[in-house]
Amino acid sequence: MNLAVYINDGKRLEFDRGRPLPGQVRNRLEALELELDRGVDLPQGRIETPTTEQKAHFAIEQLLNQLARAHDDSAATLWCAYVATRLPELAAIRVTETADSFEVSLQFG
Repeated sequence: MNLAVYINDGKRLEFDRGRPLPGQVRNRLEALELELDRGVDLPQGRIETPTTEQKAHFAIEQLLNQLARAHDDSAATLWCAYVATRLPELAAIRVTETADSFEVSLQFG
């Protein structure tokens, strides 16, 4: 099962869980995991010892920020890979934007 990211119903990114990760990507994900183990900043505040779910929530925020900036697709792809490998049941991240806000929904399959 792939993980797809939709913004306003348009598919922006898809991660193929069936394809093996190259060694360089695995190494970057391991380094990212160690970094997140030291704590994450979420809307409710700093979490010094985050759970897998909290780290994934932080990663989803980073993924969406990268897609909104549209500067570096490789960074967005890395965050997407992180989320896909940490939340294997997550099938889609859907973002609906309005003029002054946005709503994120997670679809588990």
